[in-house]
Amino acid sequence: MENDMSGTHKIFTDGESWYDCYKEDVLKQAWQAKREDAQHHYRNLPEITLFCHASQIGILPSVLIPESKWTGRKPVISPTLADTPCADLGVDALLTRLNTVLGTSYDLGMTGLSVFLERCCDLAAKTDFGTAFAHLRPSWYRTDNWERIAEEFDQRSRRDYQMRQSVFHNNRILNRWLPPRHVWDLYSNRVVPWSMSGIDFSSLWTVSHAWVIEEQREGISTTVNGMQWPVPMPRGMPIERIRIELLNNGAEYAWLDVLCLRQAGGADEERRMREWRVDVPTIGHTYERAFYTLIYFSGLGVPLRRSLDLTSDRSWFRRAWTMQEIQVLRENIVIGGLGGQEAPDGDTGIDEEAQRILEAHLALMRDLDHFNIFALLSEMQRRVSTTPVDRVAGLSYLLRADSIPPYYETQDQEDAWSALIAVLGGWEKADLFFLYPRPGDHKARWHPSWNQVLSDTIPTENGSCGPVNSNSVLEDTYEGLLIQRAEVLGLAEAQLDRSHREGELCLLDSDGSQHCVKITAPHQHPIPGNAYSLIGSSTNGKCWVVGHMNEDRFTKVSTFQIFDRAERQRLLSMRVVRKYAKIILV
Repeated sequence: MENDMSGTHKIFTDGESWYDCYKEDVLKQAWQAKREDAQHHYRNLPEITLFCHASQIGILPSVLIPESKWTGRKPVISPTLADTPCADLGVDALLTRLNTVLGTSYDLGMTGLSVFLERCCDLAAKTDFGTAFAHLRPSWYRTDNWERIAEEFDQRSRRDYQMRQSVFHNNRILNRWLPPRHVWDLYSNRVVPWSMSGIDFSSLWTVSHAWVIEEQREGISTTVNGMQWPVPMPRGMPIERIRIELLNNGAEYAWLDVLCLRQAGGADEERRMREWRVDVPTIGHTYERAFYTLIYFSGLGVPLRRSLDLTSDRSWFRRAWTMQEIQVLRENIVIGGLGGQEAPDGDTGIDEEAQRILEAHLALMRDLDHFNIFALLSEMQRRVSTTPVDRVAGLSYLLRADSIPPYYETQDQEDAWSALIAVLGGWEKADLFFLYPRPGDHKARWHPSWNQVLSDTIPTENGSCGPVNSNSVLEDTYEGLLIQRAEVLGLAEAQLDRSHREGELCLLDSDGSQHCVKITAPHQHPIPGNAYSLIGSSTNGKCWVVGHMNEDRFTKVSTFQIFDRAERQRLLSMRVVRKYAKIILV
C-alpha cells in the first residue's frame, strides 16, 4: 500500500486485478435504480423551454445560425440560474430553488441537509447553483439522510482518485477500460467528475467533431467547466447551442473533449500533461461504450455543409484522433448541425447527393476490419495530426492490448511506436513478424519501424501465425518451427507485373537427400538466393520468416508463405524441422 493525499491506494501490476477492484466505479451499475426513480419523478415536472439566440459563426463563408430551443419536462436549468452564486442565495433560497426545479417540498429538517447546503453557500467555496445542483440532483429523490450522502461523496471522490492513480504502473496504463475523468451534465450545464455523475455508460452520449483551422477558433472562458481552462470553439459558436442539440436528442450527460478533457492554456499545465498521460489513450473506451455519438463533420457545432471536403486535412475522416472513434460507426450515431442554418452562398444543409457521398465515406469506415492490425495501420497512413506522435497514440486503444502506453506530447514517434509494440498481443506481433516483408530499420529488426509503417505498402491481410511473446527481461521471443539451414531461390528480383512471386525452398533432410518446396512471396521485397535460417508459424506452417541465426537470436531478412497444404505437410514431415524451438527476436 502507498499513502497519498486521498488516503491509500493499492498497487496493481496487472489490469485484471485493477478491474476487479474498481469494476463498480467503472460501470456504476448501482446507479441504475436511482436513475429510473429520477426519471419517474421528472415526468411530473412542469414543461420548460430553453433558448439559444441566433449567432454568427466566424468561419469562411460566415454562417448565421438562427435561434434554437429545447422544450421538455426535465430539470434543466438556464445558464443564468446555473451561474447564480449560492452565497448570494443563502440556504433558504437555495433550497427553495432546488425544490422548484426538482418538484419537491423538502425542508431543512431533513438529516444533514442544512449542513450540506451551508457548505454550498460558504462564500469561500465560490459554489454556484449549477455546481450544487449537479452534485445534489443524482441523489435527490433517493435519500432522507444527507449526512450519509456527504460521506458517500467523499468516499467516491477518494476511490476515483485511487482508481486513476493505481491504473498507471511501470509507465503503462494497466487497463484500457478506464472511464472518463469528467462528463458534462447537460441539465445543470456543468462539467462534473465521473464519480459524481448520476449515470453509467448505458446512457452517456459522446460528441465527435472535426476541428476548424486555428485562425477560426477562439478560447472561451466559461463557468461550464469552472473556468479551469479556455474552451477552444469555432469563433462565435456558443456552447449553449451544442447543449440544446444534445438535449433535443434526449441526452442527459455527454462527453465532449474541449469541456471534459483538460485543454492547454489553463492555470495548471503540469496537471494537464499528467492527466493526458492516462486520459488521452483511453478516450476510445468512452466512445466504444457510449449510448450514442453526435458527430459534427464541419466543426464543433458548425452546420453541415454541402461543399464539405471529406478529403482535406481538416476533415473528420482524415484526423488521427477520430481513429479511436470509428468503432461507434457500427452502432448509433447522430449527424449534428443538420437543420435551420443559413449561409450567404446557400451552402448549408445537406441534399441527396451530399448525403450519398457522406454515407459512402461512413460505409467505408464501418467496413474497416478493426481486428486486422494491417487494416488499422493502412488507415492511419492517410490520416494527419497536429502533433506527430498522435498518429501512434491514436492506434493504442483500437489495437486492444491488455495494457496501453501513456501519452506524451513531445515523445519521439519511434519511441512511442516501440512502446506500443511492447504491449501488443502475441497474435498482432506475429502478423508484423510473419507478414510484413521487410526487416525493421530502427532498433528492432523483427517488426517495421514507424517510419516504415507510414511510408511502405502495408500487407492487406492478417493471418494465424503467432503468437510472438515478450518474456520477463523484455525480449521478444517466438516458440515454433525452426529450420537451421535452407536455401531460398527464385525470389531475388521484384516482379512488378505480379502481386505474388513464386520460388523454391531447398534443404537437405537428415539422411542427406535434397528436397525443394514451392513457396510464394506476396510482396516485392527481394530475397537474395542464399542459405538462411527459417522460422515457421507454429499453427500450420504456412507463414515463414527468412533470416540469420546467431546462437538463439534471430535477425529477420524477409518473409514468404507456403500456400499449398500438401507442400506444407511434406516439409513438416522432414526431420530437420524442429517443432518447438524458442528463439529470441532482434
